[in-house]
Amino acid sequence: MGKYDMPSTLSDQKCSEERRDNKDFRTRSGRAKVRKYANRQAFQDRRKPWTTTNGATCSPNHFDTAVDDPTFSISSESNTSRTELKNCTIQAGEPSLWLSGSSVWTEDQLKNSIDELLSNQEASSVHIKTILGSTEQSRNWCELPSSCYNAAILYASMTTNIAMLRFFLQHGASPKAADCEQRTALHYAASSSAVAAADCIISLREYGAEINPWDKLGVATPLICAAAAGNADAVKVLLHAGADVNAGLADPKYPDSSTPLVWAVRARSAPCAIHLLEAGAAVNSPQAYSEAPIHVAATQGDTDLMELLLQKKADVRVLFGRERMSALHLAAERGNSGCIHLLLNAKADCNTVNFRGQTPLHLATLSQSVESVAALLEAGARHDICDNELKSPLHSAIIKTSRSTDIVHLLITAGADINGRDNFGCTPLHLAAINENSKAATVLVQAGADLSAKTKGGVSALDFLVRRTPDVLATIPRRLDSAVIVADHDPLDPDCELHLDFNVIVPGGDQQRLGETGFLITLVAAGQRHILQHPIIRAFLHLKWFKIRSLFIVSLLFHAVFVLSLSANILSIYVVHRNRNCSVANNQQPPLNNESDVMWDSTHCLYPQWPLWLQDAFKYLNLAFGALSLGKEFFQLLQTPSEYVRSSENYIQCFLIIGVVAINLPKNLNHGDWQQHMAAIIIVVAWMELMMHVGRFPVFGLYVQMFTTVAANIAKFLTAYMSLIIGFSLGLSVLYPETKSLALLPYSLVTTVVMMTGELEYSKYFYDDGYRPIYPITTLVVFLAFLLFVVVVLMNLLVGLAVSDIQGLRKSAGLDRLVRQTRLIARMESIVFSPWLNQLPCWFDTRARKFIQRKILVVPPTHHRLYTVRPNDPRDNRFPPDIKDNILKILLAKPHKKSYRELHRSNTNQSAPLTEELFDELMQNVHRLCHNCVSQIVLMNSSVENRLSKLENQWISTKKQLDTLIGILTERPLPSGPSPGGQQRNANSPGLSSHNF
Repeated sequence: MGKYDMPSTLSDQKCSEERRDNKDFRTRSGRAKVRKYANRQAFQDRRKPWTTTNGATCSPNHFDTAVDDPTFSISSESNTSRTELKNCTIQAGEPSLWLSGSSVWTEDQLKNSIDELLSNQEASSVHIKTILGSTEQSRNWCELPSSCYNAAILYASMTTNIAMLRFFLQHGASPKAADCEQRTALHYAASSSAVAAADCIISLREYGAEINPWDKLGVATPLICAAAAGNADAVKVLLHAGADVNAGLADPKYPDSSTPLVWAVRARSAPCAIHLLEAGAAVNSPQAYSEAPIHVAATQGDTDLMELLLQKKADVRVLFGRERMSALHLAAERGNSGCIHLLLNAKADCNTVNFRGQTPLHLATLSQSVESVAALLEAGARHDICDNELKSPLHSAIIKTSRSTDIVHLLITAGADINGRDNFGCTPLHLAAINENSKAATVLVQAGADLSAKTKGGVSALDFLVRRTPDVLATIPRRLDSAVIVADHDPLDPDCELHLDFNVIVPGGDQQRLGETGFLITLVAAGQRHILQHPIIRAFLHLKWFKIRSLFIVSLLFHAVFVLSLSANILSIYVVHRNRNCSVANNQQPPLNNESDVMWDSTHCLYPQWPLWLQDAFKYLNLAFGALSLGKEFFQLLQTPSEYVRSSENYIQCFLIIGVVAINLPKNLNHGDWQQHMAAIIIVVAWMELMMHVGRFPVFGLYVQMFTTVAANIAKFLTAYMSLIIGFSLGLSVLYPETKSLALLPYSLVTTVVMMTGELEYSKYFYDDGYRPIYPITTLVVFLAFLLFVVVVLMNLLVGLAVSDIQGLRKSAGLDRLVRQTRLIARMESIVFSPWLNQLPCWFDTRARKFIQRKILVVPPTHHRLYTVRPNDPRDNRFPPDIKDNILKILLAKPHKKSYRELHRSNTNQSAPLTEELFDELMQNVHRLCHNCVSQIVLMNSSVENRLSKLENQWISTKKQLDTLIGILTERPLPSGPSPGGQQRNANSPGLSSHNF
């Protein structure tokens, strides 16, 4: 059935008449004026798209051009008699009355309610709806059954058709007509923003319509509907008729309803709000945490309504909802800086917190509103308040990336903590790197953010920067450069004084608790070890080493005494004690072990007898130091379990502790010699461990590193070529089956490795009687192949590899030394600043421990200390000359505003006359500049003179060597020969003549 098709019982003529009536009705209703107001677009965005009668989906923005259909859309369903009412009284080219304001109910909801009423009628309801869509001709309206008058009243009220409304009211329709949701005709009329809505309300009131009815769900009264539609005329009429201006205010029957003033503010209708306030509308709700008009105005950023409400004494302290949001919270959340200024002027608390512990400053930073943040900071908002997740406003500022840099600048300038941590241990720098916000990360690094700060997962901020924002790493050297400050005189002046501020390396105030090398260790761990070569870091390590080296010396002495006591104990038990048996029976009884004959002869022992007390002293001393070492290892394990497990030296130390226990167990000489073997291994490992400990000293570290690096590479080398070595050892075993050193595989392998070093013993294996080869030709071929491939090729490769490693280590010796020094200092600091020291007994004086901690600090935690250096003064020996030169280069490389300060100051007032005082000051500045230039020239001349003197000394030395060589060549004895003319020929040889030479 078509949209306007009538049932078959109606004539075609009547159908055409009804269509003409519909056209006339649309023409007259299209002349209705639509009320306009300022902020209509904001409410259009809230409405959902709707469907036209032809099935097209339209949004409110193109509603005017989308509707070309008649007033009613009747669609019959195959299995039911229900019909739907769509797009009532919408004319082409005209805006819908329902697009204005923020209506409580949408147009479709009201249409569906009318559809529901009509669906309960008889089958002729299609004809009834056609009548409702007809023109104002009463002859058609008279045909409507009286049972449909309620739907007609609602429809006339919704479309503000005053003629239809009066017609049905005069013919006995009830002005209290309501739909299934108990929405009355007054609700329908008040929900329209048309001008005629006020006339409809007056007509309904004349016939006795109730002024304050609520719908079934307790959502709205007619006054609320009029305020929500932004219809000031309807609001005025309803108020004049006695409508409750505070309907829904703390009403226990309708706890979820809002007052008319709230809906008026939500509709951004200042005229409606003014009418309601003049009628006595309450600006504050007595119900706790309910929505107040000021909350709506703050959310929408409506400064006019906000100012109006504040003039009516709206309470800025009231909180709204479960999140306990104040008006200032809501304005900051949306970035409404105008409302924020009004609320702050009204003495709103800028530090109140909501349910999440957030202040308005948190929400303003989240909204990325620079104006709002600046206004709150200026009003005294605290930037150190953290929310329930321990996030500060600075954390919130860098979560987004739109305008975060400006906000970060504002917060840092206001004194925000740039190293604060949230629940996950993340600092603002962590969040900037995670969000790949390079600009914010650069600002934080330049402001002194702690790059060594770690999350609870153990990831440092520098690690995130390396992986997410590597471009920020270039900021670190610039941050270190800022530590050089000119204190007095120009940089090229011999009396120049510089101040070094090491707070760029130790940014936080936790030195007494954590130490000062966290930043440096983080650089090494993150693969940025080259930054350690910066002059400021080198100067810091230089000072730090002088403060902590005494502790390292104590540690070195402890290990040395432990190794010496261990060695003495092993010698007393397994050498001297066993050698004591040789003195029994007038030195006639040899030792029990025949392999120990080297220490015994028939008359005396090789070792003199040690007193028993001395042997016991070595034993107990060894056990004591072993117990101390066990305590130290246990202490390190508790302090840093992960780092302890990763260190190979800790395993060696544990092996030594186990060995101390093993070698001191009671020895039963009748049951094996496993302790003897273990003692031999332990004493070698102990001295190797002592060598590694000595290698931590910066002076000897390079040599020990050479040893360990070459040893590791040789191990890899031998592993790669072990098959070749084993092959030759087995071949020699086959060729010399009767030779003990070659027949057995272990001995043959050792013999082959010894032969690789050059001890081939060729004449022994080929010409001695006991070693003559059984198969000489094959033996010669195998031996020659071993000589070429192993001794020549393999050993030369091994030597070349070792030389290459050493050269590489020498090239990176400076950087490697800094890395070793950094790790050593960090290791010592971790012990001194360990929190486990607080658990020691009371005899360990707390004051003494804190005194030691303060003594090893370069940057005192109690005051700001600057270190003075004179880069041009050779008498200043606080830092090495190369560090001073590099510091001076940093200063000369960056713009220096302190130079010629007085000269610039003398020229600031150009219009002032040249007085005698000003002239004298100018001449003094000129003299200073000339003095600086002359000083620089003198320094350059002295450098050139030094180089010339070095060249002269080298020339003198070279000349002496040449003279000595000439003398040796001229005085060399002539070779003897049988020819009688040989002497004459040699004497006349030009090659031996000193003159020709």
